[in-house]
Amino acid sequence: MNDFDDLFATKQETEEKRTYRPNTKDDWKQKKQQERTDTFAMLGGATADIAKDSGSFRAYLDVQSRFDRYSVSNALLVSHQMPEATRLGDSAFWKKQGAYIKKGEKGITILEPGEYTKQNGEKGVSYNAKKVFDIEQTDADKKPQRSRTTDIKKLVKALVKSATSEVSISDELPAGVNAQYNPEKNTIFIRQGLEGNEIFSCLAREIAVSRFSGNDIPKEDKAVSVFSVAFIVCKRNGIEPPVLPVKGELFSDKEPKEIRAVLSKARDEANTISAVMEKALDNRNRDAR
Repeated sequence: MNDFDDLFATKQETEEKRTYRPNTKDDWKQKKQQERTDTFAMLGGATADIAKDSGSFRAYLDVQSRFDRYSVSNALLVSHQMPEATRLGDSAFWKKQGAYIKKGEKGITILEPGEYTKQNGEKGVSYNAKKVFDIEQTDADKKPQRSRTTDIKKLVKALVKSATSEVSISDELPAGVNAQYNPEKNTIFIRQGLEGNEIFSCLAREIAVSRFSGNDIPKEDKAVSVFSVAFIVCKRNGIEPPVLPVKGELFSDKEPKEIRAVLSKARDEANTISAVMEKALDNRNRDAR
């Protein structure tokens, strides 16, 4: 970068060059490789934390519910470093918003995928460590984000749209059971007379049960997956999330990569449900205009 190029560098880039001046291209590669190594080590630790601690697991789900486009790995990294984060962007993003990073703020490290060409001509994906910052770490105006509807009846109707099974009211459910998926009838039965928030919470859980019912996965993985989907869907819509039904370690005898694979399926199911709900709510809002 020449003297004039420095005028257009982001604040973060300028700080990086002040603290690190590689002598050779190999030095720069070595620095980047170390950043990747450190980030993957952090990811492994974050995954181990949620496997044995329900509080860390709920913190991860809370982050994943706010950042639906983030991969499981990046949601884990954010929850490990700043679980209260609400809006993230790199220094270039915040500069476009007319905001700057506050002095002394430490970035949150995530993994950014990049495509490369292998020697045989095939495309591959590599990951580089990247720093992002929460809005609270900047001088940006804290404008409220677009809020979701709080009309519980509309929310329940939109949630019903996401079900791949029938949904029916019943007064014959077992004592203490507010909703139950019947695979033989492919129907979710809901106890008559429940309040709206109760209906939403138990319906979200049973929709998840129905979506995982045909999957050949271990019982304990299914329980965690169902809980994850219900938690994310409830949290995104301002509903009190369910209580974790699994005691002790959440993922017994699983490697970090296997744990993240289970969570990725749950994330995808939650995003599918949310997408159907968003469309249903948007259509109703248009009809009301």
